[in-house]
Amino acid sequence: WDTTGLAGSYALRAVLADGAGNTTASTITIRVDNAAPTGTVAIDAGAAVARNPAVTLALSAVDPAPGSGVRQMRFTNGGATTWSAWEPVATTKAWSLAAGDGAKTVAVQVKDAAGNVATFRDGIRLDTVKPSGTVTIDQGATTTASRAVTLTLTATDPTPGSGVAAMRIRNAGGTWSAWQPVATSAPWTLTAGAGGKRVDVQVRDKAGNVSAVASDSITFEP
Repeated sequence: WDTTGLAGSYALRAVLADGAGNTTASTITIRVDNAAPTGTVAIDAGAAVARNPAVTLALSAVDPAPGSGVRQMRFTNGGATTWSAWEPVATTKAWSLAAGDGAKTVAVQVKDAAGNVATFRDGIRLDTVKPSGTVTIDQGATTTASRAVTLTLTATDPTPGSGVAAMRIRNAGGTWSAWQPVATSAPWTLTAGAGGKRVDVQVRDKAGNVSAVASDSITFEP
């Protein structure tokens, strides 16, 4: 029986007859499903970057009517040919990305009760390395007569990083400013009172990795 192009439930009836003309009949119902399921996978809710290889996959899978129903799923990293074992289909899956920073792809296959398989993928950039930055007060001056100074800043995220996105600043011992877009210079106000002053800066990349504190000092002589 060629089921090509068929879909849905069909009743099959078989009749057996012997040489004397006696017959017996049997009928069974079979569901024909030639269509692969459809679906999607999203890594960490569709994020563009991750700073931890341990991610969560969100999955959706549908077997078009009158399909047999999605039953199982399995996974692999990138172009790997080794898949995880088939397991019952679910809407989420804890997964570990392949080692090493850079662009990553996760592929998922889902299989319906008839054995039809569909494959879909999602990508993300893994960035586990902290960025680095520097700060210089008033172009490296050793003294200033004004509390209003200009900070010169640099920020680097090592390749294949996600890129530096934000910075924050504080006076030594003070409270950090809010995160703000990274810039190469910024106006700043030193704390009151004559004497040595220190300004701290941190930068953050798009994956959320935060740099070590970079600092510079100057003496305020009003």
